[in-house]
Amino acid sequence: MVVQERMETIASDANTFDINRISMEDTSIGIITSGLAYQYVKETYPKASVLKLGMVHPLPRIRIESFASSVDRLYVIEELEPIIEDTIKSWGIQVMGKELLTLQGEYSANLLREQLLGETLQLDIPKQLPGRPPVMCPGCPHRGIYHAMNFLGLHATGDIGCYTLGALAPLNGIDTCVDMGASVSMLLGIERPGQRFYKKLDCNYWGFNICALRNYRSCGYGV
Repeated sequence: MVVQERMETIASDANTFDINRISMEDTSIGIITSGLAYQYVKETYPKASVLKLGMVHPLPRIRIESFASSVDRLYVIEELEPIIEDTIKSWGIQVMGKELLTLQGEYSANLLREQLLGETLQLDIPKQLPGRPPVMCPGCPHRGIYHAMNFLGLHATGDIGCYTLGALAPLNGIDTCVDMGASVSMLLGIERPGQRFYKKLDCNYWGFNICALRNYRSCGYGV
């Protein structure tokens, strides 16, 4: 009950929050949006009336109902699943959104122009560059570590991070990559310590590998 009462209070207060901002312009079209999609909306419809939601849960129902009654047509522009749109429709408000836009991928100003304005965009096709695999940044200190490991004939159980690119040629410095924190625990299970070298960097150490290191030590192995 405490959580429910708290959410009801927040839902009521959301109608007065400044972060849920209404900008009234041309009332023939109204758009409810939030986040990055707001930038696409302003680029595509600079004169449209817009309700920009700074907090999307719980939604400011009274403010949305007031905004909807002030415009002729109402759209919801949100990427991926129609969370905001379905909630507004459940209140009996007529609104359009995913009937015109995709459930997948990222939106853009060009997408809104094509799907909502019906414009046919004549865009130049970019030059086709030769494909290449992802590589580590020039000057990255991990490069030297992988080079030394190869020189010494060492192997590594790795974690997820930018340094996972060391698994690719010409570095070829990582033998495994499963998840964050797997490097130490896999090292313990693959073969006897001393024959493999685990490479652990960045936040994965504090977040995931401390427990694995304790287990490693409890098994009598040195680190």
